[in-house]
Amino acid sequence: MDEREIQLRKRYEDLKARAQRVSDIQTVENVFNTFLQYYNLQHAEGMLSLFALDQPDVSIEEAYSELFEGKEAVEAYIDQFRRLAKKRGVILEEHAVCPVIELACDGKTAKLVCFARGIKGVAATKCQTYLAGRYYADFIKEKDGSWKIYHLHYFMIFDSEVKKGFMYSQLTDNKEWTNDEMKDVFTALANKPSTYWPVIFNPKVPYDYVPEAPDPYETYDGVTALKRTRILQHFWDRDKY
Repeated sequence: MDEREIQLRKRYEDLKARAQRVSDIQTVENVFNTFLQYYNLQHAEGMLSLFALDQPDVSIEEAYSELFEGKEAVEAYIDQFRRLAKKRGVILEEHAVCPVIELACDGKTAKLVCFARGIKGVAATKCQTYLAGRYYADFIKEKDGSWKIYHLHYFMIFDSEVKKGFMYSQLTDNKEWTNDEMKDVFTALANKPSTYWPVIFNPKVPYDYVPEAPDPYETYDGVTALKRTRILQHFWDRDKY
């Protein structure tokens, strides 16, 4: 094999690896967007099909919930949406904005961070709010080449009454789910404490922007959703992470 052929083979392998990385990144984004589609429809089976349930530490943590870790806990959390789907006058809509996806150098996992904007309406409690937050997700590549959600964490920015706006109202007590008609929906119990209790937007103080976009990384070494480069001195738990 002459030098030219060696170089051509090397270039071919390099291009093939780069094409695989592009394909993996596009697949990861599509899996996440599919999750949001199922979430908006309260389609529990669809959501469950996208999680790596064979991983012992698969997890979900969403806004005011604590951490649901493991197959049974994740199933219990998502099962709540089966009950929600049967309720009258409920609308949940979230849309991903500005996703940043970082594929591990070994190609086995990926990290995603994005903004999420949406609305929430619960007729039974006359609740209609604007929502904003951020998602952090770890993805893992299965043996069959498919990508699944490994860890999912939603960070709340605001949950504000439509008539008042996010500068003047923040719903933090979950009252929209506690009346007689809705109280049987969100009853699943987390099995781990929260890793981050939401710091809701407050116009009187600087906002704590987490999670940050993921950095390039070689191989998966744990959840990094709470990485901070912008430390704000007024947060009591700033030294915790």
